[in-house]
Amino acid sequence: MSDPRKPDFDSPPGAPGRPRFGYAPRAGQGPSSGELPPEVSIVTPFHDDLEEFFETEACVLGQSLQSFEWIIVNDASTNPRSLEILDQFRGGRRDPRFRVVDQSANAGPGAARNRGVREARAEFIFQLDSDDLIEPTTLEKCLIFLRTHPRSAFVKGYSVAFGAKRHSYEKGFHCRAEFLTRNCATITTMIRREAFLAIGGFDESIRAGMEDWDLWLRFADAGFWGETIPEYFDWYRRRASHADQWQDWDDGQRQAQFAARIAARYAGLRAKGFPRTRETVTRPCQPVRRDVPWRNPLAKSGRRVLMILPWMRMGGADKFNLDLVGQLRARGWGVTIAATTGTQNSWIQRFAALTPDIFVLPALASEHDLLPVLRGLIDSRDPDVVMLSNSEAAYAELPALRGLCPGRAWVDYNHMEEEDWRFGGHPRAGVSASGHLDLSITASEHLRSWMVARGADPARTEVCTINVDADEWKPDPDACARVRERLGLDSAEPVILYAGRLCAQKQPEVFARTMGLLAGAGERFTALVAGDGEDRPLLERRLREVGAAGKVRMLGECSGEQMRELMAASDIFFLPSRWEGIALVLYEAMSAGAVVVGADVGGQKELVTPDCGVLLPKAAPGREAEDEPPAYARALAALLRAPKMRLAMRAAARTRVESHFRLSAMGDRMDALLQRAVELNRTDPRARVDALLAFDFADRSAEARRLARAADRLWQENKRLRQLAAPPTGPVIAEPKPGGALHGSTLPHQRAPRPAASGGRSVAADSPAHEGSAHNGVHAARHGTPGPQAVGVNGVHHTNGAAGAAARRPPALGATSSGAGGHARGASRGEPRRRRLDTQTVKPKEIASVDPDHGARLHLAAIESSRAWRLVQRLKHNPAYGLVARLRWGPGWRTRAKSGTPSQRLRRILNSRSYRLIAWVKRRRLYRLVRPGDRHSRRIVEVKVSPTPPIAVSARSEQVSS
Repeated sequence: MSDPRKPDFDSPPGAPGRPRFGYAPRAGQGPSSGELPPEVSIVTPFHDDLEEFFETEACVLGQSLQSFEWIIVNDASTNPRSLEILDQFRGGRRDPRFRVVDQSANAGPGAARNRGVREARAEFIFQLDSDDLIEPTTLEKCLIFLRTHPRSAFVKGYSVAFGAKRHSYEKGFHCRAEFLTRNCATITTMIRREAFLAIGGFDESIRAGMEDWDLWLRFADAGFWGETIPEYFDWYRRRASHADQWQDWDDGQRQAQFAARIAARYAGLRAKGFPRTRETVTRPCQPVRRDVPWRNPLAKSGRRVLMILPWMRMGGADKFNLDLVGQLRARGWGVTIAATTGTQNSWIQRFAALTPDIFVLPALASEHDLLPVLRGLIDSRDPDVVMLSNSEAAYAELPALRGLCPGRAWVDYNHMEEEDWRFGGHPRAGVSASGHLDLSITASEHLRSWMVARGADPARTEVCTINVDADEWKPDPDACARVRERLGLDSAEPVILYAGRLCAQKQPEVFARTMGLLAGAGERFTALVAGDGEDRPLLERRLREVGAAGKVRMLGECSGEQMRELMAASDIFFLPSRWEGIALVLYEAMSAGAVVVGADVGGQKELVTPDCGVLLPKAAPGREAEDEPPAYARALAALLRAPKMRLAMRAAARTRVESHFRLSAMGDRMDALLQRAVELNRTDPRARVDALLAFDFADRSAEARRLARAADRLWQENKRLRQLAAPPTGPVIAEPKPGGALHGSTLPHQRAPRPAASGGRSVAADSPAHEGSAHNGVHAARHGTPGPQAVGVNGVHHTNGAAGAAARRPPALGATSSGAGGHARGASRGEPRRRRLDTQTVKPKEIASVDPDHGARLHLAAIESSRAWRLVQRLKHNPAYGLVARLRWGPGWRTRAKSGTPSQRLRRILNSRSYRLIAWVKRRRLYRLVRPGDRHSRRIVEVKVSPTPPIAVSARSEQVSS
């Protein structure tokens, strides 16, 4: 699978370094047996092609979909070597699924493809040129998509150009109207045969190239269209110039003339638009699909595992999944991955480097087809074990899958409990589903005890720590020297590393305040922050406020190689997490020889012992930012002042990882546990769910997710309306005080935020669009990502779930937010002088898009209540001004000024000279010198009214009110 960020154009499908899965048809069940027709007919025109054709053949044979036929249309080849190659493919000599069809005369690629479609036996046609390549899962994914999207006539993925010209190409059928000016898709596409025949196929008169461009527009003109799967599928071989073979494709005059003819032929499309193929609304109580959308029985040569994950992205749990795939592959397991969310799969290429058998389900099928697609993968791959990890959709479908797919073991793997979400998070779901699981595996003994205490069977709950590759993460003096030289640090400078996603879970505010205390006490150190996230602005602001910005280097998101070098260059690894299982980054830090200072949460004390690190207890909920920094600062100061103790603890940390937590030990342990699960399923299987009950489970689960999405949409709209009507009550932050003490009471400006009313995840959190992520600030930060709709009212983050809607009210006037985490901040007694930060504002156009009169009325109220505007109105009551106005606008000028709708009145005011004069004055430097208190605001108006609906709106521009 190509990685657009780091494309390797020398490693196309079939290259020696690519991973293999060993796809082959199951004996007696493929199309070659004659028992069943093929699922897909591959059509390839062939005219005097040479050795490159064997590369295309390797890609066809290496497809995960083995239920195919390959129709090779010989378009009257004359080259002797080409005829020799064709003879090898005749009569099923190389494979019984291959057929060669001969044209009596050369008629061009369009005619050859039309002939192949007429000869095809399958419902779906895949167009493949004789020198192009495709990724191993291309056919199967396109087939799943078309079987589950009946309104789409064709589908393709992104393209990679290789050969004389190299680039990644993310155009496709999603570009729609752009097809009127350029061809946005390669021919490497799967098409419904019925739709193809309905439009008459290719225009056979187009023989000088770009006949596929005409085909797509013919489809659109006839009311057919397709979609693009956001994944790289085809590799298109590029020449230095295509004009030597296709005269119209010259990137010059002939191509421009062809484009003009195309535009004239399909001029009506611009007016009527391109057909729509996506279903926009799910019907209430729509049952899930009962049948499996496709058949693809594959041969099985060894042990196999299907891993159902939420996503593949940067994170500790995902790094463990990546390591696990590598360890299982090394022990002979074939690994298939099914991701149940369609977003944030930034690590998919890293997983694809270990196994090609990866399916991001929401990109291929609708939610109501999730169960049948999972069934299809299980029926096709016949895994010995199905493993669930952090996927809410998988837990929801588990009873149905267990009943409909018997004969295999089911296990889950959990990292940490989450008490404030769904009564414990994924581990609690694992406890509830224990009657359907042959084995539960946890990352720590702490989590195992937690699950057992809540009802999990202790005999079927095991521990497998995540561990680390000690040969990869190790002390490296050369890397240490390079990093320190690059950062301008001498060898004696103590380095503190803080790494991870900058979100509420990692408590960047605690980190910042701890650094402020160390800096204020005059400690010698440099802190490095490696990572990025939604709380980075908060962290940078806090570091400036506490006077520690000069001691901290913000490095941003770092690659794995960069992280290894940073670990080797660091003396102390600091991670004041709010919650963890056992953080993978602690394994890596200790393996690299760093002293750990962190939180005693989850099972972390099973890894970090007193001889190699310091773990401090958590503060009471809501008091973390107030109570934890002094304790962390004291622990860090003690280490900074004792270099010999630091060295001894660093050596002990490395020794502990080498002795007990090597990655290979995790692989051996997991291999043994999966085999045990298989044995338990054979000797003492869990009760099987009846098929009728299984489908009832699936129907109810799908309907619950539909209702949750509907509730989310309503809550989102409600929140947007409230946001548009919110007064500008931004966070009120104390001015920083220089310095600070390591001992004694917390300084006033270090007061911690109090927690807002607690709220769980969105009720739609188990839907593929939102699964495993947060819809409120607390859980969004826990998983390292903001929820898709995690925007706030008055700067306060609210959950999107309908369940939390009733529990949340508009914040009291003056209520503010600390950012991610959803914690309200109030003013503390004795705080130093405060300033108002920039707050979220709304443009007048955005107000009008919701309710023109309501927004305009509020805007008018804001302007007319300002001191500056009242002064203008007093001046207008001057008799001299009234006389001039009467002569200019007539006797009714005062009445007309207040006539019309609020929108019309607002428009008149915004365009008035008085208003523009006030705005001009407010922008002058002299005004800012006279009124320094206004320097942090950029609004024309600021309304302070009751926050209960309707709530006033602040309009964006320059401030007019005093």
